[in-house]
Amino acid sequence: MNKLALISVSNKIGLIELTTNLLKNNYTIISTGGTYKQIQNLSDTNIINIESFTGFPEILNGRVKTLNPVILGGILAKRDSAAHLSDLQKIKSAYIDLVIVNLYPFQEIVSKQDHTLDDAIENIDIGGVTLIRAACKNYKFVKIITDPNDYQLCFSEQDTNNNLYLARKGWDHIANYDISISEYFNPNKKYRNYNTELQLKYGCNPNQNNANLMSINGNNPLKIINGKPGYINLLDAFSSWQLVKEIGTCGYPAAASFKHTAPAGVAIGKNQIDENLMHSWNINGKINSKTAIAFMRARQADPLSSFGDFVAISTRIDKETALLIKKEVSDGIIAPSFDDDALEILKQKKNGNYLIIQVDENYSTEDMTEYRELFGMTLSQKTHNIIVKPDDMTNWVTSISTDDHNILLDLFIANCTLKYTPSNSIVYAYDGQVIGVGAGQQNRVDCVKLAGNKAINWWKRQSPCISNGKFPENSKRQEKVNMVMNFINKNLDKNEIFTKTENDEIHMKNLNNNNIVLASDAFFPFSDNIDEAQTRGVKYIIQPGGSVSDECVINKCNDYNIGMCFTGVRMFYH
Repeated sequence: MNKLALISVSNKIGLIELTTNLLKNNYTIISTGGTYKQIQNLSDTNIINIESFTGFPEILNGRVKTLNPVILGGILAKRDSAAHLSDLQKIKSAYIDLVIVNLYPFQEIVSKQDHTLDDAIENIDIGGVTLIRAACKNYKFVKIITDPNDYQLCFSEQDTNNNLYLARKGWDHIANYDISISEYFNPNKKYRNYNTELQLKYGCNPNQNNANLMSINGNNPLKIINGKPGYINLLDAFSSWQLVKEIGTCGYPAAASFKHTAPAGVAIGKNQIDENLMHSWNINGKINSKTAIAFMRARQADPLSSFGDFVAISTRIDKETALLIKKEVSDGIIAPSFDDDALEILKQKKNGNYLIIQVDENYSTEDMTEYRELFGMTLSQKTHNIIVKPDDMTNWVTSISTDDHNILLDLFIANCTLKYTPSNSIVYAYDGQVIGVGAGQQNRVDCVKLAGNKAINWWKRQSPCISNGKFPENSKRQEKVNMVMNFINKNLDKNEIFTKTENDEIHMKNLNNNNIVLASDAFFPFSDNIDEAQTRGVKYIIQPGGSVSDECVINKCNDYNIGMCFTGVRMFYH
């Protein structure tokens, strides 16, 4: 006797091929409505209209077709129960081994602007949901297929684990369907569907358990290649990847060094690093790869803060980049792809525990709504997807302006960095890299000072006395960084390692001869911010504008011959 398959599908992709293969595999097919009309000519004997099987006609213009004990009994009967078999025989039914059902396109219909309430109501599936639910309940004996991508599984051997997998997809299918109906008729309701991808050791702190990485609706753009991610690792990975992806749209590889949810350094692989700069960073030889250049510039923006960072790079990781990363103390990396030899190098870090995350570079959050659960409540907002590109920087409000591509590129990098820097925030940039970040301060002028002092320290690290320093033998890389920063921060003229000369004074005076740019995530409330920026070598500023003090701020910029561009786009990040 042929096995029985019930087919009733709204999505008819692959239906003819599926039916043909089922017939070849000795199935008799029970079908309904439009599905039956499409496949009935494939066989005169082994494709049966549901009315012929049940002995009952469809009623209510097709609203009731499959809600029948003959159908539901054939699906729900336990194959190991004699009583169930007896009941089927009494109503002249039989075991239905395969159920292939997907539901009316409710979400597709209600997404159309011109749909009516009657359109929505008529696309609420009743029988299909019942069939799926029944088959899922009896998955030990019945295969349920709701996804055309699973049609090949119709022909695999009956297996409880495989059937359970299909049943889980069936439960999801009807759950998502019911959610879309509920949200349509009650717009104040919002359901979230999370899929646990990975259990974390703990949350932000060891006492915060039940920590997991979960995807929304099963959309997971991440692949953990090596290591075990922590809660904070993933926070840094998500923000840093979005940052380098946006900056990478400028046409150069982009890299970020993230530390505790804020960027310590950001850069692009724009041009070669000069020999003096390389020497001051304790790097021997020449860096050829643009990806490696981007990484090293990002890492050397603030190497004191980057110790133990999380790295993000917008392009494929090559061997040269991996070898540079290997030298630094770092917790992990996120990138779209890795060369095989680069991957093997990175896997050796942290005794084989270095976290390596591959991200789908085509994954997009555009038009998504973000949800954040705090204090037992949930906040929601549309994702902040605006990118102010160099071509958008046309609203120069000062007497000084520029169309210099390199300066506009630096403004672009600085402004993008603000999007992923906790507010209030200020970013200084120069020559394709961020050189100072001031984050999370309660007043903006402190951000200007903090970021500006880091920018000055970045410049001081290139002083001749630093490059000519004689470090103790066997000093580690980070120990050398600490020695340099200790000397700089104490404003010493000399110690046992470094001695300032006239050339160092000349070097510091040259600070003001460079086109250092500054980006602010919100407007300047007072002109004292400009006073502080000017003392730290700033020549161009980008900010949203919109303050009652704009005129005063603009006048101050004109006094200092600083160019200022308004974007009209605030870059707060909390």
